[in-house]
Amino acid sequence: AVKGVLPLSEIVGGTAKAPSGRSASFGDGGERDAGGSTGSTSGSIWNTSRFLASAGRTSREIGMRKAALTIDGSRGRVTDKTLRESFVEEMRTLARLRHPCITTVMGAINPTGKRPLLVMEHMERGSLRDLLTSKAFPLEPELTLPLIRDILQGMRFLHAADPPIIHGDLKCANVLVDSNFRAKIADFGLSTTRKLGAVHGTKFWMAPELFAGAAKSKQSDVYAFGVTLWEVMTHKVPYQDLGMSFSLIMELVRRGELRPDCGRGLDAELVECMQGCWAQDPQHRPSLEELELKLIPLCGQNLFNVMQERNRYARRQNCLIKDVFPDHIARDLLAGKKVRPQSHGCVSIYFSDIVGFTTIASTLGAAEVSDLLDRLYIRFDELAERHGIYKLETIGDAWVGVTNLTSAQGDHAAR
Repeated sequence: AVKGVLPLSEIVGGTAKAPSGRSASFGDGGERDAGGSTGSTSGSIWNTSRFLASAGRTSREIGMRKAALTIDGSRGRVTDKTLRESFVEEMRTLARLRHPCITTVMGAINPTGKRPLLVMEHMERGSLRDLLTSKAFPLEPELTLPLIRDILQGMRFLHAADPPIIHGDLKCANVLVDSNFRAKIADFGLSTTRKLGAVHGTKFWMAPELFAGAAKSKQSDVYAFGVTLWEVMTHKVPYQDLGMSFSLIMELVRRGELRPDCGRGLDAELVECMQGCWAQDPQHRPSLEELELKLIPLCGQNLFNVMQERNRYARRQNCLIKDVFPDHIARDLLAGKKVRPQSHGCVSIYFSDIVGFTTIASTLGAAEVSDLLDRLYIRFDELAERHGIYKLETIGDAWVGVTNLTSAQGDHAAR
């Protein structure tokens, strides 16, 4: 056994045994802060490395997260044993949670003298906040709406647990996205090991009652969901354009005089849901069940199907580019590079035309003409590939090919 590693059997409390031969190989990688500005001193750190956990013939990529286990010394001394027991107990709870919209906690590592690490499934596309700010992959409404559905269903699952799990810091930075663009909630739990007496959460997402000392609740999670919904639809961070001081913004939010701006361009039904979530009185906020009834019809299309169609379109587009342009130009275009012009001292150009095509075509139907040209140009393309001729264009019954263009060919005229 590796020193400091909590066995799977200890984590899950006997509901599953650690498979024989289980191992973990760790790679190098950086870390990034995904917690933003938090009310406590313990932020959320996501490790961007990839890890591979193996069990028998199966293997699965995993990720790691530093667990926040800061204890306020002024509230009393907490022994290492108490801290470990508390951590292990909460890990038992988290490791049992299984839902398509929840990031799976697979185990934990508790190295001596260092913060424990949660071992989680690897989410290939990082956080939703990363995707929203990515210029390389702009998220459009047909992609973002199904992600909202996933967040909503994941939160419903947490609140339906026994006892209910209150997230306390829901935001796009704490929502991870897998390779199929399925959103999964992360950074939930560890409530018993957070800094005692501290207000936990990222302030712009926190419900106003939390600033008055109220305990986090399902209603405060609903408030955070409303801000997260706004964040997804606008791709912005709340209040970033106001030019106000941090303390003034928080005071206005606490008094109910300020909420994120729902200006032009946002769907009226979504705005209604957001504003309902931001009600000053927690009891006036909708439940997650009520939100689901309103939002699910808007998020109807399955994101996996959307991505499949986009991938098919991208493949067709790539094939078209490769058909139209020489290989080196197609590679540069697909890579987003600028194509540099090339000069050729001498090339041979072949023009082909069907003699009497107009007369022939007049005696045939449209389908027969199309079939005639299809069979002819398929044969031409086969000959062109065999002899290294670059097909430049086909227009009607005209076929144009070039040699000594894409590669040096001393016998280009003979070809």
